[in-house]
Amino acid sequence: MRQRRPWLVITLALTLIAFSCAIYVLRPPLAESSSTGFEVTIWRGDQPISRKVYSILPALIPLDDHRITIEPMRSDNQFLGRPLSSADRPLVEFLLLLPPATLLICLLRNLVGMASFGTFAPALLGLAFRDVHSLVGVFVMLTIITAGWWLRRGLNELHLLQVPRTALLLSGVVVLLLTLITVLGGTGPLAISLFPLVILTGMIERFWAMEEEDGTGNTFTVLGCTLLMAGLVCLLARLPGFAALLIDHPELLGLPIAGQLLLGRYTGLRWLERRRFAAIPRARVLGINARNAFGILDRNPRGRFPIVDDKVLMMDLCRRIGVPCPAMLGLLSRHAQLAKLEQQLAPLNEFVLKPARGSGGRGIMVIIGRENSLFRLANGQAVAIDVLRERAAEILAGQFSLGGQPDRVLIQERVRPHPALRMLAGHGVADVRIVLYRFEPAMAMLRLPTLASGGRANLHQGGIGVGIDLTTGRTTSALAGRDIIDRHPDTGMPLADHVVPEWQTMLEMATKVARAVGLGYVGIDIVLDERYGPLLLEANARPGLAIQIVNQQGLVEVMDRINGVREA
Repeated sequence: MRQRRPWLVITLALTLIAFSCAIYVLRPPLAESSSTGFEVTIWRGDQPISRKVYSILPALIPLDDHRITIEPMRSDNQFLGRPLSSADRPLVEFLLLLPPATLLICLLRNLVGMASFGTFAPALLGLAFRDVHSLVGVFVMLTIITAGWWLRRGLNELHLLQVPRTALLLSGVVVLLLTLITVLGGTGPLAISLFPLVILTGMIERFWAMEEEDGTGNTFTVLGCTLLMAGLVCLLARLPGFAALLIDHPELLGLPIAGQLLLGRYTGLRWLERRRFAAIPRARVLGINARNAFGILDRNPRGRFPIVDDKVLMMDLCRRIGVPCPAMLGLLSRHAQLAKLEQQLAPLNEFVLKPARGSGGRGIMVIIGRENSLFRLANGQAVAIDVLRERAAEILAGQFSLGGQPDRVLIQERVRPHPALRMLAGHGVADVRIVLYRFEPAMAMLRLPTLASGGRANLHQGGIGVGIDLTTGRTTSALAGRDIIDRHPDTGMPLADHVVPEWQTMLEMATKVARAVGLGYVGIDIVLDERYGPLLLEANARPGLAIQIVNQQGLVEVMDRINGVREA
C-alpha cells in the first residue's frame, strides 16, 4: 500500500519550516525597554470601566467619581508591531499556544495511541490549567470532576431528559465552584477560565455514558489519559518564556503547523498498538493510522457515510437491493412521541430498542420478554417503562449517535438465534462481522456475547471474537479481551472447528451490500435467524482492527493481495 502524493505534503511542511526559520533569523530584534505607548484605564471605585492604548498621551479630564491610571507600554508588550494591552495579552497568548498544544495532542494520539474524551478537549483543559497558579487550584479542578460524577449518578435516579439533566449538571458544578470560592476566601486559587466548566460538564456526562456501556475500568483509563494529556499541555504552555517567544515571533507557528502536516501522513503503528498486536508480524498489521489512510480516506467517499451511519437508511437500501434485515416495528423521531411509547410497545413481547445512528452497540436495549408491566432485558434484569422511555429520550438527544447529533429511536424485531450459534453463544445473539476491501471479503469473525458483555456481541464490551476461515466458513482461534481462548467462558463449549451455517450466502450478501453502499473498506454485520436465515444487521464504515488478533493474521498482506489481483 502506497500513499498518494506524499511529496506534496512533505514539500509544504519543509516550506513552512524554512519560511518560519528564515523570518525568525532575519527579523530585526525588538528594541529593549523602549516605550511604545500608554495604557489608560478609567476606574469607578475598584472596577475598571474603560481601558485603551494610545501612542500619544491625550489630554485627560477626570470626573469627580472616577480616577485615571496611566501605564507606559513597553516593547515586550506589543504584537506584530502594535501595542498589546494587559487585557488583550491573555487572549493572544491562548491563541498562539493553541497550535503547539494541538500538535502535542496529535503526537499523543497518532504516535502513542492514547484515547481521550473529545479530540482536543485535553488541549483546552491544559491551557485552562495554565491559569491555575497553585496546587489548591488543581485540587479544585479534580474535586469538580469527582463531585460532578457523583451528582450525575444521583440525577440518573430522577430519570430526566438529557438536555435538562446536563443543564442541572452544569448548574451543580457552578454551585460547587461558588461554594469553594466562599470556603477558600477568594478566587485566587480558582483562577480558571469559564469555558472549561462547560467542557468538564460534557466530560462528566460522557464519562457516565461510557461507564454504563464499556465498564468502569475502560472509562477510568480514558479519563486518566485525558487528564494526563491536559497536564502535558499545561507543562508545555508554562515553559518559561514560551508564550513570550510566540508573541515576539508569531512566525514560529509555522513549525507546529508543519508538524501537523507531517503527522497527517504518518501511517505507521502507534506505540500502544505494537503491544496490542505483538503476536502478529509488525509489517503485516493494519493499524488505525493505516486504516484511516488506505481504507477510509482512499476507499470510502464521504458522501456515502450517511447511508451506513443511519440504520433506517440502511434498511431502505437493503429493501431496494433485495437483502433481508430484521423488521422495523416502530420509529420515534420526536420527544412528543414518548408519551405514547407504552401504548406502542403494548402488543410487543420481545423487541430491540436502538439508536438509528449509534455505533459500537451503545444505547441498545434488547427485550426478551415481559412480566406484567415490566420488561425483561437480555441480561435478566426487569425494568419498567420509565427506563425504556428514558433511554429513548437519551437516543433522541444524541447521547449515543455519531457526533452527538439528534437521533431517531428504532424499534426492531428481535432476532431468534440459529440453533448452531445459540449453542455457542449461550447468552444473547451472535453475529458475523465480514470486513471487505475493494468489494472483496478480506477477513471475518464470529462475535459471541457473554454474561460480562450483558448479552452484546461487541468485543470492546466483553464479547468474544472467533476467527472464520473465508474459504470453508469454519471457526479457528478465539479472543476474549486480550487473551486467546479455546472455550466459551460461560458455556464451556469449544469454539474452534465449527462450520457457520449458510456461509456462502453470507459472503454473497456482504459483497452485494458493500457494492450497493459504494464503500471500498467496510465491515458488514450479519445475524443468522432460525426463521429467516441470514439477516443484515448493519454496515460500518470504520470497522475495528481486533479482527486481526482474532484470526492471528494481519490485514495488510490480505489487502496487498487484493490490490495485486485488481491491478494485474
